[in-house]
Amino acid sequence: MSSHQDFRKRIIFVDIDGTLIDHASPVLRSASDAIKSARDNGHLVYISTGRGATDIPRGVREIGFDGEITNGGAFAQVGDELILSRPMAREDVAFLIDYFESRGVSILVQTHEKTYTTPGAHALMSEYARFLDQQKAMEAVAEPEDFVEGPAETFTEFIEGFDFLDDSNMENAAKLLFISNAPVDMADVEENLGDRFHIIPGSMPISQGADGEISPLGVSKGSAIEAVLEHVGIPAEDAVGIGDSWNDVEMFDICGEAVAMAGADEGVKARANRVTTSVREGGVHKAFADLGLI
Repeated sequence: MSSHQDFRKRIIFVDIDGTLIDHASPVLRSASDAIKSARDNGHLVYISTGRGATDIPRGVREIGFDGEITNGGAFAQVGDELILSRPMAREDVAFLIDYFESRGVSILVQTHEKTYTTPGAHALMSEYARFLDQQKAMEAVAEPEDFVEGPAETFTEFIEGFDFLDDSNMENAAKLLFISNAPVDMADVEENLGDRFHIIPGSMPISQGADGEISPLGVSKGSAIEAVLEHVGIPAEDAVGIGDSWNDVEMFDICGEAVAMAGADEGVKARANRVTTSVREGGVHKAFADLGLI
């Protein structure tokens, strides 16, 4: 670490899926060590995820963070203080449910506290979760000592934590996800919803067809980061965003340093300042080292 006189305090926003972990994989020890070392060096490190707060894996939580942005930017916490809450209007949730279900597309609704799913979405996700977990069980991608101790959350366990959607839990919805085992007409989605909602392609490996995310206009990781930066008094040029998917591009646009993972789409990489290696190749640790945070 440099001398106190030369020290430049940075704030780092780290995505989870496809960045910190490979969806249901364990946390790499190198990533955990990098985050802890950066914080020990005086920097701030925040989670910045599309997941709801209660859907963050145990192994990720145990690393320790200074705050978090969840639900794709609908909520933001500095420490334990909730500084931003932008839920979706109940009538908008009802409209979206009707829109997608009338087209045979299954949905999930995220709130700050929990994720809710329709029976069709639950069945589709459970089937694909079993496939993912079987694939991961057969893979030998790293030695056990490369991972933080403790069992990884399986994708099946993740799905089992969801409850079924009904009228009583449509309040305080933050984001709606749609999934289908057949292609979805995204041109139709954009035409009918684009002037009212923020629409992005999905990043969860839950569908052989199509999936995506719907949030209120103006709600994104980028706008939530702006609120956090104002609250903590750190300029955007001292912010770092690390991610891999389309819900990270607004984060990239705000942060002075934007780092895309090797597995990101080329369009996502084009919005970043630099590209690091993959999750399994220690991409988070490499990014922290390259930026002089550790």
